[in-house]
Amino acid sequence: RDTIVCIDDFERLSDKISVQDILGLICELKENKGCLVFVIYNENELFKNDKSNQQNTEMAENKIIFEKYKEKVFDFQIHFAPPTREQFSIFMPKNLEKNFDTYKYFTDIISIDELLEDHHFT
Repeated sequence: RDTIVCIDDFERLSDKISVQDILGLICELKENKGCLVFVIYNENELFKNDKSNQQNTEMAENKIIFEKYKEKVFDFQIHFAPPTREQFSIFMPKNLEKNFDTYKYFTDIISIDELLEDHHFT
C-alpha cells in the first residue's frame, strides 16, 4: 500500500506469466493499493518473435493484449531515447586531458559522427 513499484525489463517477461495477469497486477496496485508503478522496457525487444512457432503465436497474442490495454493501464508513457552525441557528452569527463601530442590527430583516427552513422547507433 502507498509504495513505489518498479517493474524493470518487462520485455523479458516469462512465458509462464501472461501479459494480461501482469497488466491486471499493475491496475490492482495502482487503483486499489495506491501505489505508483513504473514499468521499464525496451520497446524494440518487447514481444520479439525469435522463438518457436508456438511461442510466436503466444508472443503475437501478448503484443495484441499489451497494445490494447496499455493506454488504460499506463497514465503516461515516456519514450527515452537521447541522441548518442548527448549520451557521450553526459559521460565524458569535463576535465578531459587534451594537452598530449597526439590529441590533435584523434579526429583523423576516430570520428564519432562517422562511427554513429556507420553503425546506426541510438
